[in-house]
Amino acid sequence: MVDFANGMVRAGRRLGPQAVLRRLAAAAALWLVSLGLGPGARAESFAWSTPTCISAAPCTQVGSVSRYPNVIAPADLAAAGNRNRDLLVTIVSTTGGATMSQAPSAGAGYLQGQVLLPGTAPNASQVVFRLDFVQPGTTTPDPLAVPVYLRSIDTDGNESSITGGVTERIEFMPPTVTVIAGAQLEPTGALDGGIAYRAAACTTVNAAIGCLAVGNYPTYSLASAPASVAAEANYNAGVSTMTFAFGGEVPAAGSGGSVNLPRLFGMQGGVIAAPNMTSQVVVTPTLAGAGAGVSGSLVCRNAGTTAATDASCTVSAVDSTGAAVTVTVGACTASSGSAASLPVGATLTCPISYTQPGVADSGSDALPTAVSLTSNTGATNEPLGSTGDNSGSDSVATVDALDDGGTSTPAGSAASVNVLGNDQVGTGAVTTGNVSLTVVTAATSGSSFDAATGQFSVPATAAVGSYTVTYRICANPAQTPAACDQATATITVTEGPDMTSAVNIVPTQAGPGSVVSGTLVCSNVGAAAATAATCTVSGLDSTGASVPVTVGACTASAGSVASLPAGATLSCPIEYTQPGASGGADTAATGVSFSSTSSASNEPASATANNSGSDSVATVDALDDGGTSTPAGSAASVNVLGNDQVGTGAATTGNVSLTVVTAATSGS
Repeated sequence: MVDFANGMVRAGRRLGPQAVLRRLAAAAALWLVSLGLGPGARAESFAWSTPTCISAAPCTQVGSVSRYPNVIAPADLAAAGNRNRDLLVTIVSTTGGATMSQAPSAGAGYLQGQVLLPGTAPNASQVVFRLDFVQPGTTTPDPLAVPVYLRSIDTDGNESSITGGVTERIEFMPPTVTVIAGAQLEPTGALDGGIAYRAAACTTVNAAIGCLAVGNYPTYSLASAPASVAAEANYNAGVSTMTFAFGGEVPAAGSGGSVNLPRLFGMQGGVIAAPNMTSQVVVTPTLAGAGAGVSGSLVCRNAGTTAATDASCTVSAVDSTGAAVTVTVGACTASSGSAASLPVGATLTCPISYTQPGVADSGSDALPTAVSLTSNTGATNEPLGSTGDNSGSDSVATVDALDDGGTSTPAGSAASVNVLGNDQVGTGAVTTGNVSLTVVTAATSGSSFDAATGQFSVPATAAVGSYTVTYRICANPAQTPAACDQATATITVTEGPDMTSAVNIVPTQAGPGSVVSGTLVCSNVGAAAATAATCTVSGLDSTGASVPVTVGACTASAGSVASLPAGATLSCPIEYTQPGASGGADTAATGVSFSSTSSASNEPASATANNSGSDSVATVDALDDGGTSTPAGSAASVNVLGNDQVGTGAATTGNVSLTVVTAATSGS
């Protein structure tokens, strides 16, 4: 529609301003019937009286605010909480070069204003407006508790999309629930994040819908066909702000003349006189153990302005994997009336129940972590624009205690596990802050369980075997009914490391002062790796004196001394000097005894009996024979082995071999 002040251009003639206003008012009434809404589908429209510019005048600039006082019509006051509202109209922004050329004013039952489009082609431009419901005389928001509508009643165009013209556009921004567009409107690209429509070019010649030629934009007589170029946004109860943009689009062929660039718009609005069903599903508490029975309530309310016919009230549920959960709905009770005709403000309340997925107290993982419930309601006479708040939701998370069976430790090594570590409340971790912990079956003797922390432990001294505790977790703070689950934790003590040692010196006899070598071998004959393994040897002679033994670098057959695997060995070369000195003097020490030992920091006490080994080396000791004499003429003899020793035993031709070092003196 073009500028009212200059008259409306149609079919080569101008209509005066009063004629335009009369036809616009008539169009508003016809629009309801032609769109199929029927009588009474809309309450009286907002009472649009002359606004006051409460910001810098004129109210054509971005940021300016116009106040429309007491916009709630008398017939709608009861639905609006028996209090009126002012409506503040703010020019929020401009897009594409459009400007506000006429400040917001009041028409016959509508808000009107004029937007001036730029002459560039092609171009899409608009001005964004925000409408805020406030307490009278203030800027304090005051939402309406009933659904409302806002409707553009003259989104048409002029001239041709082919040879030049203009098509108007309307865009509704969130939080619109539903936008209903007339048959001669088509979707167009949003410029400010909303849902946008424009007048479509005519595809046929039909004067009834303002199409005088194919390719023309519809230009209509307001008294005959306004519904084809009208668009309405419906808002749920509780709305405090409505935002829309009005403007136009110029095709590549141009605007068809500057007379087409000023575009006057009219916006009508009011309370939707219809039922508005809302629903809510409430499950208390919001936690449940796996396999537990859960109950709650389903409440459906008529928050509209007329009775709801054949009101429905249903609920469905899915678990966190997407699988359906069966919900049982009991008989619904109406607070007044019945489901067949539910009065304004009345509710249907229905008991519901279902079973939380999983097996109770099994200790197994209840794979679904929660159940989501969705309520839904409706009425056969509820308009499409009031269905956006039909649904409600609630959810119940699963308290899930899981068995702990993966902990094992070799004997000699302490182990512990926090039983809460793999438990869950929904998708979150379990802590001593969100669950309470009690013992169902006491910890096996030799192990310990701290119910304050959830720590289950076996000491390093624990014997080989299996240790368990069965526990129960319940939601904290406590709920009614309680949300609990139980599980069992197990720690298995296996055979630990077992270190043995052996010292090997070959041969087992040595002369005084000789250097003797051998091998020290320490083995892990247990079932688990030995931690910080040791391998040592010491020596003592037969008099009890210490004999220094040099131990070389030890070689591990696998792993290392830090962690010596089961079956691995440490082999170490050793060396020492046999006590005494060769040359015939008596060596007091008759031999050397060696003691080896091995250990590991995690070796259980029960495995230490075989830590030690031993070996010995006897001394071969030839002693000078100087005590034999005889007078001349008397023969004499001595057996040189008579005072010699091998260890503590006598030397004989059976245990020693005898060779001459210096030949006997001549004559002997």
